[in-house]
Amino acid sequence: MTVDECVVADRRGKVARSFEKLGKIDAAICAGTDSSGTANRPFFGTTDGPQVARAVSSLGLAFYQDTLGSTLESVIVSRSLEPEGSRCRLRIAGDLKRCLDTILKTFTGCKKVALRTEVVDTIEELALCLGDDPSGKIAKVCDPIVGRIRRDLSGYCLDEGVDLTAVLGHCGGADPATVATCLNQTVRCHGCRAFDLADALFTDCDFFDDGLANLSCP
Repeated sequence: MTVDECVVADRRGKVARSFEKLGKIDAAICAGTDSSGTANRPFFGTTDGPQVARAVSSLGLAFYQDTLGSTLESVIVSRSLEPEGSRCRLRIAGDLKRCLDTILKTFTGCKKVALRTEVVDTIEELALCLGDDPSGKIAKVCDPIVGRIRRDLSGYCLDEGVDLTAVLGHCGGADPATVATCLNQTVRCHGCRAFDLADALFTDCDFFDDGLANLSCP
């Protein structure tokens, strides 16, 4: 199979089992009503198991195609043929995953505290948790100037003579700061769209990714 097909193949069924577990949790905790007839599912900040599964699925192949190249098959090369480009691409792919994971974990942590302490009671207030970074965890990985992505673009790519235009899809270019900015914005776009779908946040992801209404995150 192609690399793109491999990403979504789920040959050992791990993704399917995770979605099955998600469905059981949703049915046991969120669906139905309590003894007084009140709906278990909150009136904001949640949807249902199938929609959350769709949101998670959106962060798979499309995420890597958008950041590394329109088809992974066309940008991933043999380590024996191009060791520097292979190391660069693998390092940046790992950094992109860390950046996305940090955005997701930070939002989830903020959401848990906000709902547990009842400091939010509207979807607009909850949406403020997306991108909230009081401890600087997101910036440590994602920031286009001082973050890990920016450092690795120099240390694992440019210093090894790798052409960033050839290995990083639409974000590729000669200036590492510009490339890092593009990658950061692309990750923020995908993270925002996933949580917007999963939790029905109604967030303007086009503004969230780069602070501009420019259709960069449709």
